[in-house]
Amino acid sequence: MENMDLDTMDTFAARRTPEGCALVLAGYLDWSSVNKYSFSIRATDRAEAAQRKSAIAFVTIHVQDTNNHDPAFLQSSYWVSLPNDANMGSTVVTVKARDLDKGENADITYKLSSDLFSIHPTKGIIKLTQGLGSVTNKKYEFSVIATDQGTPNRQTAVSVSVSVHSLSYIPPKFVRPVYRKVIPENFKTGVALLTVRAQKSLGLGSSIEYFIVGGDPLKQFSVGTRSGVLTLRKKLDYERVKQHVLVVRAVQNGLSRDKPSLPTEIKVIVNVTDVNDNRPRFALPVDPLVTSVDEFQPPGTLVTVVKAFDKDTHNHSSITYRLEDDNFQIHSYLGTITTTTELYHSQGASRSFVVTATDSTPPYRSAKANVVVMINKATPRPRFPMRSWLNT
Repeated sequence: MENMDLDTMDTFAARRTPEGCALVLAGYLDWSSVNKYSFSIRATDRAEAAQRKSAIAFVTIHVQDTNNHDPAFLQSSYWVSLPNDANMGSTVVTVKARDLDKGENADITYKLSSDLFSIHPTKGIIKLTQGLGSVTNKKYEFSVIATDQGTPNRQTAVSVSVSVHSLSYIPPKFVRPVYRKVIPENFKTGVALLTVRAQKSLGLGSSIEYFIVGGDPLKQFSVGTRSGVLTLRKKLDYERVKQHVLVVRAVQNGLSRDKPSLPTEIKVIVNVTDVNDNRPRFALPVDPLVTSVDEFQPPGTLVTVVKAFDKDTHNHSSITYRLEDDNFQIHSYLGTITTTTELYHSQGASRSFVVTATDSTPPYRSAKANVVVMINKATPRPRFPMRSWLNT
């Protein structure tokens, strides 16, 4: 019995048992990352190489979800400013959490404890439960708890700050309603993408500071606290995340202790484009791939089929195949390997060659696979001594 498909060897393993073959779990399963595995197991007998036979079983495993993820808020914190003339029922802010689980395990409800604010249990909309009256230059702080509906349930809290200001004290305003940028996935780290800029309130000379407060769980971006320059900190991967929606907060610091700092937030949308940064990978049970064909078969006899995959997209993942052996040929797109001549066991019990898979865009990347073809002894095919007969 031979090994399984290389893509799954870290997760599953085949073990010989008196009853046959046992498939065992060799790694950690995560439904949110991979919820289905498909692979093959090849069993080969122990006959002499020239007479060896094999069979392949195809296996599909569906992974079921368990409640193993906490809800995660889209922002690390929420901080909004509110004019002191806001009435009861006014919307303050909407908080949002997501859960990587499935079904009820991913259904989220929200709650908070406050006499002045309320929250919709499923939509996360926070509203005023009463008017603010003459309250001004005050900051309210509370927590919102997001709870999933799994068993047992899991929950996460996030802080919410509400700064109340007079109508004459206006928060800063970004010069654009939204910022957008398109960059390739091989964009260099440490290089600036763009600059966000907010304008100060009229008549106020206080400084503005910038912070990333959402959309960057892996800390791949940074923003200059005073400059607003957005920079890439860590490498991007198009195959993992195609779009990053960052939330940048601008805070105008108060002029004095009795005047609070006022925030405003904006979205920065970074779209990532694919580049050819992945090599093709053969989906073979083992390397070398061992197959067989009977001797005396006519040219064009199918020997085997090889298949390679590329994690890139579009033209980057289009693959062509080639091999260099006078006895065999391969279809450049389908990967089917056929004979070009009759093969004879007496001239060698096996033939070996290398198949190369190459993608279609610069810089061209390739992978190689070794193939061994065993030539089985067989009875010669009947042949007429002449190609045609004429009877008169």
